[in-house]
Amino acid sequence: MSAYAADVVSPWQTCATPASPTAVGRINCLVLGGYIDNARLDYAVADLTTGASNIVTRHPINTRSQFGGGFIGDYTDIAVGSDDMFHAFWTDTNNKQTVTWWYGFQFVPTTINQEDVVTQSGSF
Repeated sequence: MSAYAADVVSPWQTCATPASPTAVGRINCLVLGGYIDNARLDYAVADLTTGASNIVTRHPINTRSQFGGGFIGDYTDIAVGSDDMFHAFWTDTNNKQTVTWWYGFQFVPTTINQEDVVTQSGSF
């Protein structure tokens, strides 16, 4: 079995006035807002026959990056081979990407966290 576990809470500064209600507001904030508690996720796998479990993420996933968590959990899966190796697949936001153009808007090259999928194989 595999699942996200909200086991890290960290402060997240909200955007009080985004540049626009479009995708630009996800990168360009004109006025910062207050802080909120932000549950960050790890991805875990478990062997239900033995009760053993592993956290397979290398860094907690920030669900507020980019799409505001809209796709977190949409792309997850796990397979186990006859050799008892697990192969986990999940959505992550720790991929760094340099943005110059975003949905038709030009930015000074800006490094952002982009949603991506990650895989990890292992055994218990």
